[in-house]
Amino acid sequence: MRALGFVLAALAVPALASATDLGPAPAGFDRDGFTLRGTLKATSQQYLLQADDGTEYKSSFAFAGAEAAFGIQDRVRFVGMAGIGGFNGYDQPLTAPDGNYSVFGGGVRVTAWRGKRLPMELGGGVNLTWWQRDDRLASGEWTAMAGGAIRVTPGNVIYGGAQYYTIGSSTRPQAEVGGTVVNLKGDAPALYGGWELRLLLLSLRAEVRGEAPTWRRLGFGVSAGFDF
Repeated sequence: MRALGFVLAALAVPALASATDLGPAPAGFDRDGFTLRGTLKATSQQYLLQADDGTEYKSSFAFAGAEAAFGIQDRVRFVGMAGIGGFNGYDQPLTAPDGNYSVFGGGVRVTAWRGKRLPMELGGGVNLTWWQRDDRLASGEWTAMAGGAIRVTPGNVIYGGAQYYTIGSSTRPQAEVGGTVVNLKGDAPALYGGWELRLLLLSLRAEVRGEAPTWRRLGFGVSAGFDF
């Protein structure tokens, strides 16, 4: 399992990370054996997007939904999610993209290294989401991440790392701008950090993300649920 973790983490770093996916890049100090987590979450991320003609739009994408995560031997965590999302303008409300979508996707997080004496993990992961509007299934935010996590106390974890995301990598999502349908795309590197608390079966998480290098576009997310 350790060898598998190193392989997957190495593949994850150059791949594609997500505003709709929260948590540390490593698998995250789960209990040995198998764990199942169910959470409700809400996120919002600001983007700079481009249409086919090169026109740029500043908009944010809000998401609310549910997530299920399955951990294996405290080394690998698989994640699946579904919910609803939509654009809303944060800087140009009259000319921002408008659209509501069904959102679903999933990903994997892998612990590549764990300190023997220090409660620290390093790892990476990927996450893929799809945005569906009417009959069009488009590539939402596809993301890759690498980072670390430190367990301050049992059940109390802080984490952070680097991400790279793309939107519209395969099929571009459509939205309306002033009644005109546009195809959108975007990509950027980002840094992120968060805090995770586990108390008995309860799991809480809060996370922020800033687009590098200007930090002009930010994102945040919160989730709450149960570990079994």
